[in-house]
Amino acid sequence: MTEKQLIGQLKQLKNIQPKEDWVIFNKERLFEEGQERGIIVALASFIKELQKGEKFVFQHKLAFSSVLMVAIFIGLFGFVQSSVPGDSLFSIKKMAEEGQAVFVGSSYKPLHNLEIAGKRLDDLTKIAQSNNIEKLAPALVEYKETISNAAKTLGQAGSMQEIALEIKKLGEKEDKVRSLGIELDNNKDLDNAVTDIVEREINVLKQTQLSEENQKILADAEKDLENGNYSAALEKILVIGR
Repeated sequence: MTEKQLIGQLKQLKNIQPKEDWVIFNKERLFEEGQERGIIVALASFIKELQKGEKFVFQHKLAFSSVLMVAIFIGLFGFVQSSVPGDSLFSIKKMAEEGQAVFVGSSYKPLHNLEIAGKRLDDLTKIAQSNNIEKLAPALVEYKETISNAAKTLGQAGSMQEIALEIKKLGEKEDKVRSLGIELDNNKDLDNAVTDIVEREINVLKQTQLSEENQKILADAEKDLENGNYSAALEKILVIGR
């Protein structure tokens, strides 16, 4: 086939129009069967129509397959990012997050793990707002797992200011999830890890000469710790250290 013939065949592709009943049928399937299944069904049906109407495409399988794979990848990427625990594509999203963790330094891993925990809370919010009850259990399991991972690495944190800010964000997101009717267990592992850090810092500060203002802040931090307000105690400790 000459270059001129090839260009002519490509132009013909623009004139291919799917049958009206095919378009209507696939629109219905996209909404009835869900986004993930719908996009795959639509792509498969589209390829079938091209195969019927234009043999040229399948005479050049290698080039067409490359373009098709790119299109599928771009289409599925959005669905992967918006997936939540319980979705078939969530495992891909989770693998991508775990892959990113490999490139995170040890001192930044606690912050990274807390950010992932925040994403799982975002997933729970989506599930509650869309009333997908069947996905609630796996989402709660995922959140508990990420919190546990964050607690195990918290002692390695390089910047406690960032950690305190992220813990505060988690608390706010937890409050939002609870306001939507979802019960969350207490984060005992994380609370214990934060308590260890706060107690250590309090003991160090007690051996330091502090201004009257900072002594008051330290006393308030101890009260917060006694009352279980770990993140508030940590924030006050950090104010003294500035």
